Amino acid sequence: MTDKTMGLMLGAIGAVSFNLGFSAGKHPDDYIPVWTSQEGGEISMMINTDEIDRVIPVFETDIAMGKGDESNYLEVHFSDGKMYKIYEDFDEFMSRVRNSRR
Repeated sequence: MTDKTMGLMLGAIGAVSFNLGFSAGKHPDDYIPVWTSQEGGEISMMINTDEIDRVIPVFETDIAMGKGDESNYLEVHFSDGKMYKIYEDFDEFMSRVRNSRR
């Protein structure tokens, strides 16, 4: 077997192994998935937790009722100026962020 053939074979094995890792639910360090719905579903995007500047829970504002106990969504602000709305519990989201940082 030539060096070129061996290199192609090892590259193919590496690519298959990498893709199997993602399909098994494993994600790269410092990244967390965001799903299409609160109950799960498909992964809509992967967030790099190292780039998160701040997370702000946004509550439904009602002057008569005041703040509720649970937020409607989270505003996740990134170092590049982008902001995404994440519909997830604040404590659960922050736990996933902390756990992704190794």
